[in-house]
Amino acid sequence: MVGQGLEPELQAINSESVSGLPAGEDRPQYFKQVFAKQKWHKPYADALMEGDTQKLASAIAKAERAIFNRYLELSTAEDHSDERMDLCRAVEALRELKRGLDSADTRTPAVT
Repeated sequence: MVGQGLEPELQAINSESVSGLPAGEDRPQYFKQVFAKQKWHKPYADALMEGDTQKLASAIAKAERAIFNRYLELSTAEDHSDERMDLCRAVEALRELKRGLDSADTRTPAVT
């Protein structure tokens, strides 16, 4: 709303009648569930941020196990399609990391 400090695009976020969202006191609990930190996030982030190539393969393996375990948990749950998509993207990112690690191994001459 012009003059009231809200952009028109943000007005719906401030209103109580956002379609599809619970109203009133149920809203904070809804957002806790939507933005919940999952167990697989930390090992995944650790793998992405690992700078030591000697430790990277291990970090990737830990992340893959955590992601696989979450897939198993979600196999019996309803919906969670957004998180499943996040898991797929994480697997792709880890696959790219492994490709980079494999290509770095082939370029590095063996020390004798």
